Amino acid sequence: MSRCFKLVSGLKVNFIKSKFGALGMKSNFRVSYAMVLNCKFLKIPFVYLKISIGFNPRKVATWESVIRKFIKKLSVWKHKIFSISSRIYLINLVLTSLCFFFLSFFKMPNQVVHKIVTL
Repeated sequence: MSRCFKLVSGLKVNFIKSKFGALGMKSNFRVSYAMVLNCKFLKIPFVYLKISIGFNPRKVATWESVIRKFIKKLSVWKHKIFSISSRIYLINLVLTSLCFFFLSFFKMPNQVVHKIVTL
């Protein structure tokens, strides 16, 4: 398969940087396949493009990264003097875009919504 990919795309897979993981397969088979491919074994759960894969999205702990982003943005704005309309604009523009990518994959639990609203 690696050779086909190389011939078609002109690119080469770097197996040293790659990780192998599979669901529904015995652990010893997964490890042996990773060794055959000469790549690292991917442990589940993991993070891909800042999205937690394999975590339970119904737990509040999964959403801590999104909540931290909100807190970080708000702490920068805290010391600045903004009018009410400027604050509303910033919240609508910046803060709502922070979680859109995450929300395109998972439904946010009500506890997390409440935390963000209180911030």
